[in-house]
Amino acid sequence: MDFTNSIAKMYKIDIVGEIITNGYLLDMVKFKILLEKGVKIFQVTIDGYKDAHDKLRPLLNGKPTFDKIFENLIQTRNVTDNFFMFIRSNVMSDNLDSIRKFLDLASNYFSIDRRYYFTFSPRLDLVETTIKPKSYRT
Repeated sequence: MDFTNSIAKMYKIDIVGEIITNGYLLDMVKFKILLEKGVKIFQVTIDGYKDAHDKLRPLLNGKPTFDKIFENLIQTRNVTDNFFMFIRSNVMSDNLDSIRKFLDLASNYFSIDRRYYFTFSPRLDLVETTIKPKSYRT
């Protein structure tokens, strides 16, 4: 952060840090340290409710991750600092119902807090999808 602080002073600009994470290790201690270091934009990926998310994003040993990630997110609400938390879900045809179930749960915690945003990234099965080029007349 010394480098970014020197750049900010030299050019008289504000620099904001950003992190993209699965959120598993983003406990309150690390979250507060990141805020102190100037990280103000966070993106955590949750790909649906427990069933789908844990199937798609287990630990290397196969253990689930959803509960810990979601608890870490809930804990960030207790911080009074200004930050933006983007909760991103990869949307696929086989996790749509799970995404809805996740949103039913998550909206109870985050919908009224303007620091939290939900984003969705559609994922195509490229093996089954054929993209045909457009033909143009000249």
